[in-house]
Amino acid sequence: VIIYAAIGLILVLGIFFLARRKSKSAIQPLLATNDIPLPKAQPSVQQPEPISPGKNLTSEEKGYAFEKYVVSKFSREYFDIIEWRSDKFHKGIFAKNSMLPDLEISFSNKNVYNYFAVECKWQNNINNNKLEWAKDYQLKNYKDFEHATGKTVFIIIGIGGQPDKPRELFVLPLSKISSTELYLNDLRRYEKFNENFFYDPRN
Repeated sequence: VIIYAAIGLILVLGIFFLARRKSKSAIQPLLATNDIPLPKAQPSVQQPEPISPGKNLTSEEKGYAFEKYVVSKFSREYFDIIEWRSDKFHKGIFAKNSMLPDLEISFSNKNVYNYFAVECKWQNNINNNKLEWAKDYQLKNYKDFEHATGKTVFIIIGIGGQPDKPRELFVLPLSKISSTELYLNDLRRYEKFNENFFYDPRN
């Protein structure tokens, strides 16, 4: 009887230790994956720095950006863009109308209607308080256009800042300009601030 009891005890202990060993091996992988913190995922693409307006633009692109800024200042309630000329050219070939003012605009308010033209000029800075805003032939073309059409021509000049957000802005009637060079002190009386444009046809 003692011999059978000893054999039975050995079998029970063997089964117990075998079951415990299997349970440890089954739990261990779960502990390995759950207890060790995983590294945080890193972004695969670094975001580029934003490019400031006007950076790396050609002179034509800067001119077009300033024209868009000027156009945005005319309320659609009173103004319509009749003509928006392109300055495109290739190997010295260009459209003749590109020599005329950039914009032709109609104004209407109640029973008052009028038409005028705008030439847009933007420069990053000026030297010695003097601005060369046009060439001699350009000034002549604008004067001839005003005389032939009877439309008042305005020169809108932006200085500094960016083409789509100039630091200073001036609006001059072409009739007050007789030279391709303008001094900053003379421009001051025509300075325009952030408000939209309005047109007084009587003045």
